Amino acid sequence: MRRMSHGAKGSAIFAATFALLGGILLARAYFAEPVRHAKTHCLPAVEQGQTIIFIDKTDLWNDYGSERLVDHALRLVNERMRDEELLRVYVFGEKLTRGFEAAFTACKPPVQVPSSIVDSAAYRRRKFEEVFGGPLRRAMDEAKKPEEGLCSPIAEVMVEVLTRAEVRHWAGPTRLVFFSDMAQNSSVYSAFSRNKCFAGNAGRDHTADARPLMQYLERHRPMMNLQSATAIIYQVVPDKNPPRVKDLAKEKWSEAFRTLGIRAEWELL
Repeated sequence: MRRMSHGAKGSAIFAATFALLGGILLARAYFAEPVRHAKTHCLPAVEQGQTIIFIDKTDLWNDYGSERLVDHALRLVNERMRDEELLRVYVFGEKLTRGFEAAFTACKPPVQVPSSIVDSAAYRRRKFEEVFGGPLRRAMDEAKKPEEGLCSPIAEVMVEVLTRAEVRHWAGPTRLVFFSDMAQNSSVYSAFSRNKCFAGNAGRDHTADARPLMQYLERHRPMMNLQSATAIIYQVVPDKNPPRVKDLAKEKWSEAFRTLGIRAEWELL
């Protein structure tokens, strides 16, 4: 048998080493985690729509209501949000602060993936808890703490958020979720007959006339991307509200959502 020369041996070793390194690099490229946004953990080329949760802290709820708020929010995220969909959570009080930040913003990472040597379902679950599930629960634990306020600028907060460029230009359908009594109470409109938040007309019951609310929303409608938008309202019923306020709030906001072309679902919290 003819023996291989030293030069041929060197070439063979070099070729084998090169092939091995190439295989390792290809394997790393194939199994590597895709590069995500540092803060939102979103994939830059994947936009699966967005869910925007509004939590109205002007409504005073009890401990039972606090736990139901968190349960409903987490169930909605787990059961109705798609993988890679963006979740935004906004908490607001009786005064609107322009440009106020979200309490939570992140894309929902996938959990169910085909198992492989380096990317198992267990790894995905740990990653989900690290970048999404854990931070979301901490944000909700803070948001659920009951507070109370006189005014309730629901329409103003909705317009403030939905007219932002990053919200308006996000690709895919938008789902709006409200945890609120939906009793608008501001200079735009008030569901309460007497208060300091809405001047109203002296001597008249202004609560039946929600035209100012509709006009306010219509005026800002061109600046909001409401195509394929839907809404889910978990209506809080504070003990302090007069009985008629719950039904009046639902009636006027149902009309407002129809005006904006938004299909709305209502549930009691």
